[in-house]
Amino acid sequence: MSSDSPDSSNGTFKWIQNEIAQNRQLPLEAVQLDSGLADDLLPGSFEMIELVSGIESKFGIRIKYEQASDLQTVSDMVQLIDHLKNR
Repeated sequence: MSSDSPDSSNGTFKWIQNEIAQNRQLPLEAVQLDSGLADDLLPGSFEMIELVSGIESKFGIRIKYEQASDLQTVSDMVQLIDHLKNR
């Protein structure tokens, strides 16, 4: 995943930040790279499924259930998306 450019990761982060903040009615500042997904931002599995579905549509990628269930932080999600986009 080290081949991902910072600009690409930043754009991915900004998109995720906006999606989570809008869907959960949170201020943008509440969604940071080190924010916990299940602990802080997406308390129910429905919210995670909804976000993964949006990510797949937006970026034209497929995220397996096992991949999504392993994600702990927003940073983990950004890295996975950028990795899958660059395959």
